[in-house]
Amino acid sequence: MGKSESVQSFGHRRVSAGAARRSVAPMRPAGGAPVDPETLTEPVERQIVCIVCPIGCRLTLRKEPGAELEVSGHRCPRGVEYAREEFYSPTRTVTATCATSSAQVPRVPVRTDAPIPVEEIAPLLTEL
Repeated sequence: MGKSESVQSFGHRRVSAGAARRSVAPMRPAGGAPVDPETLTEPVERQIVCIVCPIGCRLTLRKEPGAELEVSGHRCPRGVEYAREEFYSPTRTVTATCATSSAQVPRVPVRTDAPIPVEEIAPLLTEL
């Protein structure tokens, strides 16, 4: 490792920035809106990383019109369930900060008490 190469810490391991870039394959995001199987007219393929357990499986989701969702890359059955939920009705817990009228505490942290559908996040943040 050259002296000019930075080092990043990943948990208990220290990895050079170059090695980190080489070891992580680019992933396409799962995408925004959920998929409605009734209106699907062309094949859809998405790649996501499962967050149910520490393994972090890279899942590939394929949906053909009129067919069941195909999930590959999972190492446990929980990954299939996570993929189905993420594909058809993705939700997120939103965390943010809100301005206050107090000079002593100008901002306070806030978060939703339960995950909300991703299509509701932008309107929620606009309200904050």
